Amino acid sequence: MLCGAFAWDCVIRDVSSQGVKIQMLAGATPPDQMQLVDIAEGQAHDVVVAWRRDRELGLRILRTYDLRGLAPAAAGVARRIWRASRSETDPGGCEEGPGSANRSLWNFTGSRASGEPSPSLL
Repeated sequence: MLCGAFAWDCVIRDVSSQGVKIQMLAGATPPDQMQLVDIAEGQAHDVVVAWRRDRELGLRILRTYDLRGLAPAAAGVARRIWRASRSETDPGGCEEGPGSANRSLWNFTGSRASGEPSPSLL
């Protein structure tokens, strides 16, 4: 999860077409609106917190971006995170499939690179 200059990691517990249930790996309290980066799938999702319970959060997906091609400015930070993660986990350049071990680790962004909140997500 990234909000401005802060980043947090989490584990996915459940995923649907409209939302995701995650567990924070640290005791951080993320913002209510953020951007979720799916490293394995090459996607970013504008999300809003629907509920919180201890370190678990339910997130509603508002919009999805494909990071594998040209990404809009709203997903620029997410794309850089995705690209950096791919080079760290796969230095040989091989594509990871949907069953990859990285599937359970997601990263979130809470603001655009400019620091202003994204109106659709954040």
